[in-house]
Amino acid sequence: MDLQRIKYFLALAEQLHYWKTAEKVNITQSALTRQIQSLENELGLQLFERNKRNVKLTPAGKFLREKWEVELNELEYIHQFAKQIHLGERGTITIAHPDSISASIMPDILAKITQAFPQLQIKLVQVLYENQLDFLKNYKIDLAITRDITSEHGIKSKKNIFRSPGSGGSLSTCF
Repeated sequence: MDLQRIKYFLALAEQLHYWKTAEKVNITQSALTRQIQSLENELGLQLFERNKRNVKLTPAGKFLREKWEVELNELEYIHQFAKQIHLGERGTITIAHPDSISASIMPDILAKITQAFPQLQIKLVQVLYENQLDFLKNYKIDLAITRDITSEHGIKSKKNIFRSPGSGGSLSTCF
């Protein structure tokens, strides 16, 4: 079933006027009529009662309007959620870090991430230094905070200077 036809149906169910609906959804009235007829044929039922002056929903049309509005809203939510995951704004990020920065600069790093991406969940893990690249390559962690820059193929490494009061060191992030 074509999602666009359902959107046309819902728009017509709201307006109950072909010309106004066609204008709203930016198609011709005849194209809207064809889309609605095609949907009715596919479903094997009549969604609208039509005469020269009025358009109104049939009982089946009313039922589908109620159900499809909820489902379409749910689909929009799912799409937005997936988009946020794709952009790294939502979901869970697993960060490996050395124990030596747990109390010093890690709270500042976490605060900055949380401020920039409030929907993102952060999972902190400690991984032995010699296992970090393997964990990154095998997607067991998403980000490693380390003192070294790597030139390993497939791993992006960037030097950042994170300082807490009394420290003068720099750390690298690998992802």
